[in-house]
Amino acid sequence: MLSPYARYYFAIKENAALFTQLNAGVQFSKSIYSDSNHHTLDPYIGLGVGHTYFINKHIGLETQLYADNAFGEFNLGFGVGLQFYLGKKK
Repeated sequence: MLSPYARYYFAIKENAALFTQLNAGVQFSKSIYSDSNHHTLDPYIGLGVGHTYFINKHIGLETQLYADNAFGEFNLGFGVGLQFYLGKKK
């Protein structure tokens, strides 16, 4: 799956923000059976909303609720993770 994303952050405190996310791309799948092979290339789209707590200027701890259509199925999910931010110092 190749799926770039864009986010918009809404600052709620100096070290916290809410965000919305949109991602779109393509996904490739291959099924191998004893009598045939099947390949698909499908469009992919996903939406999400979340909260980021910035540990420092370059690391954020985040939670996210998302919906997507991965591999032709509609999915709802919840994620927790670390995000690393690159950029110049102010």
